[in-house]
Amino acid sequence: MNQDGLNQFSEEFFDEDEFEEISPNSNLERKPSSNEKYTRVGNFIVRGNKLFKDIKNKEGKFVEVEVGYATLVDSIVKSMETGDVSLDLRYFSFGKWEKATIERGKLVKSDLKTFLNLGMDVGGKKADIVFDFIDKHEKMAPKTYTHSKLGWHIHEGELIFRLSQALQQGEAPFSEYKGPLQIAPKGSYKDWIVAINQHIIGHTPMELILAASFAAPIVGLLNVTEVAESDSLLLNIVGNSTTGKTTAAVVAASVFGSPSITHNGLIQSFNGTSNALQSIISGNLGVVLIFDETSMNMLGNKAFTSLIYKLAQNKEKARLNKESELKDTERWATVMIFTGEASILENANANEGLYVRLFEFKNVHWTKSAEHSEVLKDIMMNHYGHAGIKFVQYLLTKDPEEIKGIWQGYKKELEEQLPDTKFASRVGGKFALILTGARLANESLGINLSIENITQMLIEQEEASMDVRELAPKFYNALLQYILQNRRSFKYKDLEVNSNQEIYGKIEVVNGKTFCYIFPIILKKIATELGFPDLQVLLDELKRKGYLKHDTNKTLIKKQVFKKDELELREKVLNKKEYSPKGDYTHCIVYEGNILHDFDKVEEKESEKIKGFDPNSIPGNRKITSKPKNLADLFDDN
Repeated sequence: MNQDGLNQFSEEFFDEDEFEEISPNSNLERKPSSNEKYTRVGNFIVRGNKLFKDIKNKEGKFVEVEVGYATLVDSIVKSMETGDVSLDLRYFSFGKWEKATIERGKLVKSDLKTFLNLGMDVGGKKADIVFDFIDKHEKMAPKTYTHSKLGWHIHEGELIFRLSQALQQGEAPFSEYKGPLQIAPKGSYKDWIVAINQHIIGHTPMELILAASFAAPIVGLLNVTEVAESDSLLLNIVGNSTTGKTTAAVVAASVFGSPSITHNGLIQSFNGTSNALQSIISGNLGVVLIFDETSMNMLGNKAFTSLIYKLAQNKEKARLNKESELKDTERWATVMIFTGEASILENANANEGLYVRLFEFKNVHWTKSAEHSEVLKDIMMNHYGHAGIKFVQYLLTKDPEEIKGIWQGYKKELEEQLPDTKFASRVGGKFALILTGARLANESLGINLSIENITQMLIEQEEASMDVRELAPKFYNALLQYILQNRRSFKYKDLEVNSNQEIYGKIEVVNGKTFCYIFPIILKKIATELGFPDLQVLLDELKRKGYLKHDTNKTLIKKQVFKKDELELREKVLNKKEYSPKGDYTHCIVYEGNILHDFDKVEEKESEKIKGFDPNSIPGNRKITSKPKNLADLFDDN
């Protein structure tokens, strides 16, 4: 504010009586005593809970004028993610000091209502003076950071990890977490590590889930430092309430924060919309998250499948803002653990890609007994968050390339031990994250997670999932049953069809093999009905396995299904009027043997019955009764 502004302020804001009271010549002038605490900021003075300012009076002399109750700047806070600046204010109101955090951009008179509603003494013409003081005082206030996201982040060119505080190698923790999750450490690390050694080491299922939790920062580190790319690791613990799956979730969560299910801990309810669930995970680059009771989720199969894909792929779908500009997409890279009594994969649309993005552990006994479960939950609910800090501090001393090397080493070993399938490399890469977490946890915390036993359990899980994951054989067998159930919808031999029939295609048996020619539009409909939405992937795999008869470089082949006199029927099925002498494109699925063998036998028996039918063989001496007098007469004793 310029000098003219000060003069105007002194004339309009204060009357002459007020100048009289505190003018330098007044007996009421307040002179600070030697032990009185006050702060001078430029031409402002803060004494106790009051703000004063030096103002030039009409005679050109500076006098100290009381403005009102003080509002001070305790600190300037900058958001690590957005860069937005806010002020931590301390102000005197209703007889006591209060605190509030205000966005710096609100220090304008148009937002005065915000300050008045909080009880700050800024009413009327005081606002400009108080805002002027705040502007000067913030230059003296300490500067700090806050963060609302979790995990790895590049801050001012340095790699940091965000938990309740931001951790950086060789530096004291800085920045305070302002997000919704309860991740501030509680209890003691000593009690937590004693529980791990006494109740978890030696029990492989619980060792595995603990190692998976430590894998979360590994996933985030590989992606944030860009030394490698890795999808988020998704695990599903399936079983009833007696298997200890909830206790396993509590142990996994306790590494980094509160394992509470009801008080915003790291265990969240999965009963929400896709967008709500995505908002929980957005920005998480290295802290495990658990979603409880997935069986309660109300999403449909299609939405559920889409969500799993999205969670695994580490980013949301690109969208435009109101100005039709591409918005910044949220991303994440971590470990997510789901718990529930029902399989996610069985309730989602069948898709091979889904089976290598989410790994299910069914009916595993995660705890040894009910007592074992209760002891673990009691300890973990009261001692948590310390191990994650120690673990990350250890990772900060490592070169990301070294951690990448450990991960790739385990990946190579697993590829040699896992069943020989086309998914071995991808599955090996996912499981190697868990083994890397186990090894680095052993090194940093001095525990003894058995990498050998965890590896064996992972291999057994893959062997159990292998048959389920091979979707092409599943579809191939399901389609066979569908064809048999709907065999009259296929043209076969010289059997006649009527104009009201829906024709799916044609079946031929040649040289001990059955060739099922199915129109593409019909096969796509059948696949969707059977729960296999990605037909092209299935056809490519059937082609690779030799189950498909096709033209060169295609999955299609032309076949004459309809005759010239069946144009009306052809138009009904294919919506095509003109006759095609070379036939129509079909997908030809090949089965060994005559799949209609039993059907042929039935047809032969029916044909023999018709041929052998002799109307003269019907008895001619049937008893004819007269019209009954009443209904009861219709029935005799015989």
